[in-house]
Amino acid sequence: MIPTLEASRLLVRPFSWDDFPWFLAAHQDPVIGRYLLYRTPWTEEFARWFFSDLLAHYEQDGMGHMALVRKGDGAIVGRSGLSSWLVEGEVELGYTLPQEHWGKGYATEGSQALRDYGFGVMGLPRLISLIEQGNEPSMAVARRNGFVYERDVEREGGRTFTIWAGTREAWHAGRQP
Repeated sequence: MIPTLEASRLLVRPFSWDDFPWFLAAHQDPVIGRYLLYRTPWTEEFARWFFSDLLAHYEQDGMGHMALVRKGDGAIVGRSGLSSWLVEGEVELGYTLPQEHWGKGYATEGSQALRDYGFGVMGLPRLISLIEQGNEPSMAVARRNGFVYERDVEREGGRTFTIWAGTREAWHAGRQP
């Protein structure tokens, strides 16, 4: 399981069932849901299933989405994580934040901590971000993560997503003085 990671303003920690009320409320917001693979608003039953599956992946493959917790007040401001189950053969770096936390750099900060862990500690050779076409703010986060546009893919319901990819080799080269 990925341990709690520390970024400048955030702790990136595994979720627990105590966090489910936040998770449910966030995923019942149609504004953030318009870009998720599984559209919202989510029912409590679906959110409970998804959250349970998310927690199970911590043990199954050592990955999963984690809570982005603001250090100053302990508030959860979003989620980000490494997922091996959404795109076959790939490890995805994803991020989801409620609208009130958009534009504050939390998605970038949290996902960069996880990117660094994935490449630096886990030794993953490649990460992708699966982003619905037109979601420019998420594409900007992918670019700040050092990812580049790779291709479009069709997903459920005929929706088009873009794949942004980064490699351990490029990440390592960018860290050299």
